[in-house]
Amino acid sequence: MKKLFLLLALFGVLGMSCSKDDDNVNNSQKPNDKPNGAFVTDVEGVYNVDMSGGEVVVTVTTDIEYKVVIPTDAKSWISVAETRADLRIDKIKFIIAPNETFEELRADVNLVANNGYVLQKISFVQQGNTKVFNSDCEESYLIGAVGGKINIKVTTNLEYDVVIPNNDKSWISVADTRAAVREETLTLIVAENKITEERSSVVTLYDKYDNILQKINITQSAKSNTIANNEIWYTTTDGKKLFPPTTEPAIFGAFLVSNTYSDGKGVLTFDDDITLIGDSAFSDCTTLATITIPESVTEIGNSAFNGCSSLTSITIPDSVTTIGDDAFRDCSSLTSITIPDSVTTIGARAFDDCTGKLVVNCNIPSVSDYECSAFYGSKFTSVTIGDGITKIGDYAFYDCNSLTSVTIPYSVTTIGYEAFYGCTGELVVNCNIPSASDYEYGVFYGSNFTSVTIGDSVTAIGDYAFSDCSSITGVTIGNSVTTIGDEAFSDCSSITGVTIGNSVTTIGDYAFEYCSSLTSVTIGDSVTTIGSNAFFDCISLTGVTIGDSVTTIEDSAFEHCISLTGVTIGDSVTTIGDGAFWDCISLTSVYCKAIIPPIGGSEMFSYYDGEIYDVVAIGCKIYVPMESVEAYKSANYWKDYANAIVGYNF
Repeated sequence: MKKLFLLLALFGVLGMSCSKDDDNVNNSQKPNDKPNGAFVTDVEGVYNVDMSGGEVVVTVTTDIEYKVVIPTDAKSWISVAETRADLRIDKIKFIIAPNETFEELRADVNLVANNGYVLQKISFVQQGNTKVFNSDCEESYLIGAVGGKINIKVTTNLEYDVVIPNNDKSWISVADTRAAVREETLTLIVAENKITEERSSVVTLYDKYDNILQKINITQSAKSNTIANNEIWYTTTDGKKLFPPTTEPAIFGAFLVSNTYSDGKGVLTFDDDITLIGDSAFSDCTTLATITIPESVTEIGNSAFNGCSSLTSITIPDSVTTIGDDAFRDCSSLTSITIPDSVTTIGARAFDDCTGKLVVNCNIPSVSDYECSAFYGSKFTSVTIGDGITKIGDYAFYDCNSLTSVTIPYSVTTIGYEAFYGCTGELVVNCNIPSASDYEYGVFYGSNFTSVTIGDSVTAIGDYAFSDCSSITGVTIGNSVTTIGDEAFSDCSSITGVTIGNSVTTIGDYAFEYCSSLTSVTIGDSVTTIGSNAFFDCISLTGVTIGDSVTTIEDSAFEHCISLTGVTIGDSVTTIGDGAFWDCISLTSVYCKAIIPPIGGSEMFSYYDGEIYDVVAIGCKIYVPMESVEAYKSANYWKDYANAIVGYNF
């Protein structure tokens, strides 16, 4: 007790002083230079502080005078509050300011005795701020010829520069941005495009370290209406003027007043708006290379460009409603053409002998004679029917034997007779395929497509749809199809395999008759009915699996499938028609899973070889559930094959 009193008295005499100082620390002191007295702290090694800053309180118990020395380069972010001296206990509060930089900060603060001896080192580490740059910038921007604004919302804590390529500053500029930390709207202003060429640019956002934050791709359309309604622009392969008929306004709806050609471009100028490109207006202009028609034109007459064998490019304006007979016939260099949705009439042989790609955005009218179809004999290699089209008329693409790709959208509801007769390549159908009243006029009757894909949006394949399409080797039927119509694929002699979607419930009569190359068929679990003669005379068919959902196998469904060796009949079948497997002379096994014998038909498993025989004679076995053997052997028509019926554990 006496010792404690003396110690307290000593502290009272010595007193205690704590001050903050920024003098340099004397690190040359030797350990034995440590001042006498007590010095205890609760320093926890390194103090990690997040970017928002805060306070760190250190408790010191001492009887030594000392000062707090903060490095000069850390004074911007570390400071010391007044300390509280309670007898010999100090509480030093370090205040850490928010870190508004993106770098980690480090500092060692020393508690130093008056003689320069470092009593304690306190280490601080502060996290750097997180770089934030978020924008709703799209991958690219397409701006119309009239110009406009691009507004991009930016959330960031960075200073950044908007860099527009020097060559593009004449048409792209940036409005003042709103830099209220930390959200702003970046507005790019795109000027009107007064030229007839598309232009593009890449605007880049850089931070102050020249790091790329964002690239903004901008494309602006060409001025589409710089051509006046009383002008026609053109180019020629020989750089000379054209001389179309100009004596009557019936050709163009106005009189020609000027015909100039300079700088690689010709301009026909008329005394009034041009309303039509009349009959034979540019017929046999063999040097015509390109032509631009004003949007005042509503009609392109018969043979208007017939024989323009050098014509490579033409734009049909949205104002045109009529394209006449032979309008572009023998335009053998025309590689791409788009027909707008304003067109309601396309004349006979309008595109005969044209090549390249065709995009059709209008309903394609029917004609009374296949020899006069709109695209008869054209050499287009691919055809895309626009998504809004509802009708493809009779004979529309008759004998277009250069086609390699045709896509028909879901919007189409009508496909005319022999619309694709003689067409080749790949066909993708996304619409319901209508039935025809006569197999000779099946929707794709006689086409030479090599593969057919029925899209998942299709629910029906109509009667005779692909009848006599002898070049088709593969068919994929989408998962939405519920009905395969009568004779839908009859006489498709090159089909080797068929995938029938899981939603098909009915396979129509004669659906795959005479598909002589078909080797295997899996009939999905959704099918309930296999129509009569559905696979009649499929002479290469070796195996058939009939799903458990099938209830009816109609008459002659697999008649004369002479290569068929094995059949599995699901347990839901209730009816097997007359001659269902007639003349299947290679059968070695039939597995019938139904517990109750299906209602049988006469000569289900028989064949003719001068006389009528049954499969018993060729050693075929009919496997039925073990518990149903006797029921099968005694059932009407099944008893004819009693010697072939064997029990089996399914």
